[in-house]
Amino acid sequence: MANKKSWLGMLVMVLVFGMMIVGCDDDNPNLDSALFGTWEHADGRVITFNRDGTFTFLNVEDNMSASGTWSTSNGIVYINYSGMEGVAPFSYTFINGDLVLGGATYVKK
Repeated sequence: MANKKSWLGMLVMVLVFGMMIVGCDDDNPNLDSALFGTWEHADGRVITFNRDGTFTFLNVEDNMSASGTWSTSNGIVYINYSGMEGVAPFSYTFINGDLVLGGATYVKK
């Protein structure tokens, strides 16, 4: 019986250690979780900030779309468009729950 308890204790320790190494949360300190989701501008522009650090942008009026990666730091969202060199920094803030990104106001969908 003591042998079974010993094995059970070892199993628990392995599981705890595994959870510490692998982790069970997907938080990225370089992503402001308040931005996660889809935001829409009154003129039809739509931007989606995904939890994995990717984004999609759609401008229905100009029939234009883009995608790439994003990160945040100190109130700046850094947009890295796929297929383009460089990063475009935009300041952002929230006013009454709406996202103000680079001077344009977006509403959460």
